[in-house]
Amino acid sequence: MDFTSISTFTCKLRGYFGYIMIILPINFVILASIDRCCSTARSVKIRKYNSKTVAHSLIVLTTVFWFLSTIPSAICFEIDLTTGNCGTQLGLCTTYELIQFLIFNGIVPPGILIVTGLITKHHIKIIQRRIIPTTSHRTQIQQIDQQLTRMLLLQLIVSILAGVPFGLTFAYNLATENLDKSQERVAWEGLIRSLFILLFQMNYVSSFYIYLYSSKLFRKQFRNHFKRQRGDGGQQQNTLQILTVKN
Repeated sequence: MDFTSISTFTCKLRGYFGYIMIILPINFVILASIDRCCSTARSVKIRKYNSKTVAHSLIVLTTVFWFLSTIPSAICFEIDLTTGNCGTQLGLCTTYELIQFLIFNGIVPPGILIVTGLITKHHIKIIQRRIIPTTSHRTQIQQIDQQLTRMLLLQLIVSILAGVPFGLTFAYNLATENLDKSQERVAWEGLIRSLFILLFQMNYVSSFYIYLYSSKLFRKQFRNHFKRQRGDGGQQQNTLQILTVKN
């Protein structure tokens, strides 16, 4: 049973929060790529934007922006009186959501990631040319450049593989959701949609594995973090045992 079809209110909530949960993670990945681009810039003014205060402010502003911008999606969602299904109304609403989703999910994110990735790599090249006093420094910068290149390429590949098929599937569903379809066609479309949704959810977890694979420093910090956690756990356990013996 589709609980979002119980009432118009729950149907609109589905359209509203469903789109927000899709668009926000992609925007946060974009913000991270812009932050990385600013952190490697030659200009001091640009590097000032690489700070926790700016990052927190941008996260809040981005979240508020999409909470407000997604209101039309809630307005467009209604329960079809014929089928009883919750979906987008035909006409202007379908066109609006189709264009919005293709632009902000299928075109803009990969485009921004490509641009910021190329700019970041250019910044690293400039640093590599300027700071070459010793062989060790040159080697370190080359390693950073290689790690960053792998990281950006992998993130871009994952973003395209996860986002573009899902965006096209979503656009297809919007364009055909009110057509008469056979049960076999509906089943095939549901299977393909489910597969692309699973693929799209790679966006939520891929960054961790990309950093873990690409960056030696990240792997080292990750191991040290778990060592500290186990050390703290062992100390707490020993303290509890001592207190138990004393009591």
